[in-house]
Parts: sequence; C-alpha cells; structure tokens
Amino acid sequence: MNRSGIWRSGILAVGLASVLGAGALVAGPAHADARDDAQKAISALADQIESGDADSGFRDRGLGDEDGDLESLGNGFSQAYDGGTVYWSADTGARALYGAIDAEYEELGGPDGATAIGFPTESEQDGPLRPSSRIAEFAGEGSPKIIWTPGDGAWLVRGPFSAASESLGATLGAPTGDMTLDGDVVSQSFTAGTLNFDTDTKTWSSTPASLAEGLSGVAVPDSPDLGLPGMDLPTASAQDANAAEANTADSDGISPWWWLLLLLIPLLILLAWLFSRRKSGRERTVVHAPRPDDARGLPKVDLSGPAAGAAGTAAAAGTAAAAAAAAKSTPMSTPKSAPRGSGDGVGSYRRGGTTVPVPVGGHLPLEDPQAVPAGYPVKGDADTGLFHSPGSAAYEQTVPQVWFATEAAARAAGFAPADKD
Repeated sequence: MNRSGIWRSGILAVGLASVLGAGALVAGPAHADARDDAQKAISALADQIESGDADSGFRDRGLGDEDGDLESLGNGFSQAYDGGTVYWSADTGARALYGAIDAEYEELGGPDGATAIGFPTESEQDGPLRPSSRIAEFAGEGSPKIIWTPGDGAWLVRGPFSAASESLGATLGAPTGDMTLDGDVVSQSFTAGTLNFDTDTKTWSSTPASLAEGLSGVAVPDSPDLGLPGMDLPTASAQDANAAEANTADSDGISPWWWLLLLLIPLLILLAWLFSRRKSGRERTVVHAPRPDDARGLPKVDLSGPAAGAAGTAAAAGTAAAAAAAAKSTPMSTPKSAPRGSGDGVGSYRRGGTTVPVPVGGHLPLEDPQAVPAGYPVKGDADTGLFHSPGSAAYEQTVPQVWFATEAAARAAGFAPADKD
C-alpha cells in the first residue's frame, strides 16, 4: 500500500472511531441520566403520597407496592403500582394517575397515542364538580383533561370543550361521552346537555340552547385543528397535528438528531477522500461484482492493480457480460417486510388487508410463531384487533401476527384487550 492509500485508510479509521466513540458517549450517559432522573423523581413522589403530603387517590388508598420495573414510555418513563401509575418526562416531571383516569389514559394510548394528549402536567386530584369528581390535566394541544365522576366515568375533554368546561363549570356538568364529528360540527355530551361547535364558523349551539348562550365570548384554541389533533377535522391536518406531539427520542430516550449529526462525520470524510482521489489524477478502471445481497454469485474482478493486462481485460469483459445476463434474467425486488424474528420495531405485518409497520415495543413472530420472543410476551391478533396477555383465556390457542413487550405498547398500536375487566 502506497502513502496515499495509507493516508486514506487512516482517515476512514479515524472517522469510524469518531462515530463509535461519540455514539457511546451520547447514547450511554443520555439514557442512563434520564432513567436515573425519572427513578429519583418517581420515588420522591411515591414517598410524598405514602406520607400523606400529596394526593393519594379518590379513596386515599395511595399507590401501594410497585408492580414491575421502571418502563420506557415515549420520551419518558412510567412506574406501575398496585393502585395507580406514576408517569415522568423531563418537561412535566413525575405525576400520579389512579383508577379510572389511569385506565382511560392507557386506553387513549398514553402520551403518544392517536389522541396525542401528552404526559400529565399535574397529578390526578379532586375536581371542581360536586359531590365528587376527579381531574387530571395533560401537556398535549388543546388543554386536554380527563374528568371522572362516580356516575358517568372518565372521559377526555379538549379544545373548545375544555374551554367550555372551564367556563361553565357545574352549569355544564361532567362529560358523559366522547367527542363526535358530523361534517364541520364537533359535539360532546355533558350531564346538562350537548354542546356543538362549528369548526368552520367558530360558533356554538347546544341542547338546551341556554348552554351555548353562556359561551358567548369564550376563547377556543387558536390553531388550525382547534386543539383536536386526534380528530379528522375538515380544516385540520391530522399528520401535522400529530407531528407536534411526536416522540422526539427513541425508545432509549436518545434524540435522533444526535445520530444525524454523527452520520455527517463519515460523509465529510468520504467527500474529502473523493476530492483527494480526484486531485491525484490517477485513472483507475474497476469492475465490481454485485453486492452479496444480490446473491448472483459473480466473482469480483479488480483491474486496478499493476498486473492488469490482456488477461485482466478479458476477465473484466467476461464478468461484465455475466453480470448483464444475470441482471436481465433475475428480477430485482425490494423486500416489503423484514424476515421473521426481526427485532423491536422492525418490519411489517398484515392487518385488515393493509401492510402495517411494526411499532417500537413490537416484534415479528419467530420461525415458530408460538415461540415467545424474549421480552415480548403479549400476543397481537391482527385479524381481530385484540391482544392476549399471558394467562388470558385464549392466549395458548392464539397464533399472533405480532408480539408486544407490554399491554401499553399493544394499546398504542391500536389493539384492544381480549379479556376486558
């Protein structure tokens, strides 16, 4: 190898070492620090709840014992307890949810589900409605809240209905159902009646009419989707709305922008190498065999060496002809899904006649579809849209199209529990 070759090899080696070293420095400490911060904050809140210095739920039963380990959730973490769950993110801190509100939050997909309501900004606490109610507020667009009353259960309000609930209070009462959409009009029912908001004219109507009269001058969220990114409103872009709440870190809590920055290092090195190669003025003729993944079995012929002559030229011609013939006879195709047994969030599966990407927290079946991938015990039945946890009635006989690490991951992917409590 001449000096130029040694110099180029040195640059490539330094670049690779830079990428690996920077990746190790960023990935390891970033994830470890976030997990450590979450664990400390969650433990501190649990101690406050246990001592009575923080709200301990509707019946003052507190969180109880830990149920499992700290789990990564979106760009934060969660810790389950016998009596509720504590959620943590760097922006919102540690917040506790209990009972029906916690169950509704999980049903909605948590911070990054289709409704994108974000992490709780305050722990669940007593609500303003009498004789008893509970409320939890979240960081998503449109001031989302989950309100619970003993008679009507837990329901999400957001956008115009969150503003109306704050303005009318007990006059409106508790929500009694989900938001619905009919043309330009989005509606939600409450104990005192039904509110309707026209997303085109920005006007209210109601049954009875007196409810709408009390909302004159009430400000609604000033955004294209009115703070309702989970609904397909005529004036809203569901993709843009959800992007505002999209996860900004991977499953290990590492921002993908770090990796983009690291990928620029070898690109710059490659450009420098190409520039120096062009500057040297050396003419090289190289015939490359197809990559191993083309699986054509053609040998690689390199005619750049000093011994290249008539024999080398003939070999190159033979190889090029063989490659052309193989390319003509062998159709090129791109796999549409990863092979069985691929890892977390890799590949796709069929659901309702549509190819669906495997989400983070999901895993394709192994060669034996009933073999449980390590760390992914929950079965997802794409034909029925249900998931089966270990010990459930139909768990053993269900043949999964996708596995999930947790029930929360299955819910976030749009699957419902097969055995409802």
